[in-house]
Amino acid sequence: MTRAFVMAVTVLAMTGAAWAGKSWGPQTTVNLTSREAGGVYLFSRDSGDNVQFIGCIVTARKGKPSLLVCSARDAQGVTLKCASQNPLLLKVAGGISAYSLVSFRCRADDSIESVWVVNGSGQQ
Repeated sequence: MTRAFVMAVTVLAMTGAAWAGKSWGPQTTVNLTSREAGGVYLFSRDSGDNVQFIGCIVTARKGKPSLLVCSARDAQGVTLKCASQNPLLLKVAGGISAYSLVSFRCRADDSIESVWVVNGSGQQ
């Protein structure tokens, strides 16, 4: 399989459907072995439980470097959280919306290795 095919299948599999104001989609996933998490803000919020979430927060204070913190918890309560001051990762996180598919990977020192944001429609 080519990398493009795998990426396309991943995006399509993680795309949800909407009907009459309701949305359905993938649950938030957390993998502590690979230190990766992924999900869609809206689907996490609209899930049938009050456990799972995914989110990234950017903070900025006068005289201090900006900070990106990403965290996620799956339906089983497994949690992953990491942070970064990397300007490129901060810029990527600025593109996140409620409908974004967000995936992030943490290093062993709890710094963010990568952030992946997908904005788009599954009806292509």
